[in-house]
Amino acid sequence: SYSYSYSYSEESSGNDNNRLQRASPGFLEFNKCEIYNNSAIYGGVAMLEASPGRNEMSGIISINSTFSDNVADVGGGTFYVQSHGKVSMLDSEIRGGKAGSSHGGGIMGNEDSHLLLRNSSIHNCKAAGMGGGVFNNGTVNLVATKINENKAITGGGLFAYNVANKTTDQVRKEY
Repeated sequence: SYSYSYSYSEESSGNDNNRLQRASPGFLEFNKCEIYNNSAIYGGVAMLEASPGRNEMSGIISINSTFSDNVADVGGGTFYVQSHGKVSMLDSEIRGGKAGSSHGGGIMGNEDSHLLLRNSSIHNCKAAGMGGGVFNNGTVNLVATKINENKAITGGGLFAYNVANKTTDQVRKEY
């Protein structure tokens, strides 16, 4: 497990080196962090390369953290999860994320990804494609979460593809 508990800001030149990357298995954890003004081709803050077919789950955990104004040239303005990975956001916020030419201005999850957002918010994010706030191809669980003021061609706040489970207990969605 990797834990990052500090404020971090890095001006980038637009290359793919200005982000964290975690190859599975394992978890990348942000606890009480402020992460802002980062950019990459995929995943402005972090890219998770999970391994399908393994018993070990890989993921990104955010606890009481804020991610703002992070940009991905392609997808996942803040987080990009390839296949079979998990993102858990607890009491956290994503704002101002941008996916330049693809999906998920805040979070982009591909191929059976699992997203849990509890007591969190995603707002003012933008995607050139689908899911201004969130794009996910898999499980989405939203609990006491606010998704608002996001923009995309389809699914301004949330675009869920092949959703296996969607919980909207105390969820406020504004598109």
